Formats: sequence, C-alpha cells, structure tokens
Amino acid sequence: GFTRLARNGPLLRLLAYAFCAYLFVNGPIQLFPLFVRSLGGGLDVLSRMWVPMLLLEIPLMAWVGGLRLRLGARGLLAMGVIASGLRWAGSAFVHDLPVAAVLGVLHGVTVVGLGIGATVYVEEIVPDDLRSTGQGLLAAIGLGLAGIVSNLVCGWLFDHVGAQATYFGCGIGALVLGLATPLVLPKTGREHAI
Repeated sequence: GFTRLARNGPLLRLLAYAFCAYLFVNGPIQLFPLFVRSLGGGLDVLSRMWVPMLLLEIPLMAWVGGLRLRLGARGLLAMGVIASGLRWAGSAFVHDLPVAAVLGVLHGVTVVGLGIGATVYVEEIVPDDLRSTGQGLLAAIGLGLAGIVSNLVCGWLFDHVGAQATYFGCGIGALVLGLATPLVLPKTGREHAI
C-alpha cells in the first residue's frame, strides 16, 4: 500500500502542498485568542467573534457539492488557502477588533476550501483500495506534522517578533501558495467522477 502511494506523484505533491498550507494556517488560528488580547479584547469578545466565523461555514458546507462541481478540488484548495492568506495578511494591519471580526469571516472559506478540497483531491488521485490510507497520510502530514511545526514556529515568532509580523508572514505564505495551486497540483482527470 505505502509503496504504491510513495510512487503516486500527485499525492506526493498534495502532501507537500498540504504541509505548507497548514503551516501557514494552523499557528495563526491557535494563537488567535492571543491576537485578540493584543488588540484589547477578552474572552467575551473572542467568543462573539467566533459566531460569524462559524455561521458562514454552514451555508458553505451545504453548497460544497456545487462549489466542487464549479471549481474542482484544486479550485476549492486555492479558494481556501487564498482566503486564509487574505485573513492573516490583513490581520497584520488590524488595530481594532471590529476589523479583525470582519476578516474572521474568511475562516469558513478556509475550512471548507482547504479541508474539503484536500480530501476530494485525495479521492480523485488515489486508487480506490488505498483511499483510507491516502486520507490518513493527508491528515498526518497536514493537520499533524504541519500543525505541530506551525504552532511551534508561530508561537516563537509571536513572542519574539510580534503578532503582526507573524500574521503577515503566514498570510503572504498562504497567498503565494494559493495562487500557485494550479502550478503545484496537477489536474486529476476525475474532477466530476466522484
């Protein structure tokens, strides 16, 4: 199983892409409560900011099938990573909580685009008998390994260079990766087969 997956070029590209994407996404979202505090907000403000962020996820999840048909897996991925890049790069210039809350709406786009897009891409490029293993690898590399590295690096950066520089770096990284999606990830040939 693993040997066949190790020879699957599109999967290896996706794993590298997912590692980079989650590297730019995970740390900033985990540090978001500290970012809100740096802008003068407390726990009550943070909890109110999460409501619109999560509310957008509901219709996006309902429409994800139609979005997938229109954009394909690569389009969903690009949409999610670019949304994250816009959010974090924009947050670097935010000095008040209402603007941070508006940018937070992009969270739902990120979750649906990156999370669903990566899962669908694996479904389209991995042989049917190895789909579970492919999804497991995606989670281990993206959410697992990249999440750990992102949280450690962003935590250090947040403490040593500040919130704005950390968010700007992650935002620019995500924007570049999102815009490069068509160059990094090949077409699957199964865009509408699943």
